[in-house]
Amino acid sequence: MRDRFINGIIAGVVGSLGKDSLDLLSYGLFRTTRYLDFAGVFIYGNKPTFWWDSILAFLVEIIFACNLTILFIYLLPYLNLYRYYRNHFRVFNLAHRN
Repeated sequence: MRDRFINGIIAGVVGSLGKDSLDLLSYGLFRTTRYLDFAGVFIYGNKPTFWWDSILAFLVEIIFACNLTILFIYLLPYLNLYRYYRNHFRVFNLAHRN
């Protein structure tokens, strides 16, 4: 696929679901603060109390992750990482001899 927007949405949803599955696992084991709680505070001003509040916070969190991923995908061609890695990590390249 050549469309950056669709690739950003897919990557954002997959990354967010992976992050949220690990988040719910850690919440079940250690009773830590969830990402849903942060999204709920952002939306409502306090933690979600009912299940529909948690679902809305979950959807807002996925949309936020998709927006960040789309932004990163559109900025990636302007970063010019090849020149950075070539100049800064030359020490690790054993085949390159000057």
